[in-house]
Amino acid sequence: MLKETIALYNKVRDARASLEKQASALKDKEEELKASMLAELNAVGVDSISESGYTIFKKHNIRAEIADHASLQEAMYQLMTQAKAEGRPLQDGLLLQRTVAKTTVIDLIASRLGLNADEDLDVNAQNTIDEANKLGIRLVDKIDVSIRKK
Repeated sequence: MLKETIALYNKVRDARASLEKQASALKDKEEELKASMLAELNAVGVDSISESGYTIFKKHNIRAEIADHASLQEAMYQLMTQAKAEGRPLQDGLLLQRTVAKTTVIDLIASRLGLNADEDLDVNAQNTIDEANKLGIRLVDKIDVSIRKK
């Protein structure tokens, strides 16, 4: 019984590995095609375009990375001390989850820059970069392409 189960397991594992390899190759090709479409959007200077019944548009995926642990720790200490002094929960000053709490960081930077809640934060602006650096954070704006059928 165990011998047959092992043989079946090996067959399933090998089939899965083969499919994952094919999927990886397809994902690489998909990324290559998306990069080509993004280059085309950039070449014509637009953020979106309609073509053949589809709309192709740029999509920003912003994430926050720890750029300087010491600065981040100091910033969190200051924010948590301020929260405690104001009678708020310490978690109000905590900028980490499993990863950096992107929305909290963006809201904090926007607030420090005097932006209203409905104003967009330009993550590539030098004043935004400077504020992020003070927190020990690097905001990464990865521009991707999305396609949807009309």
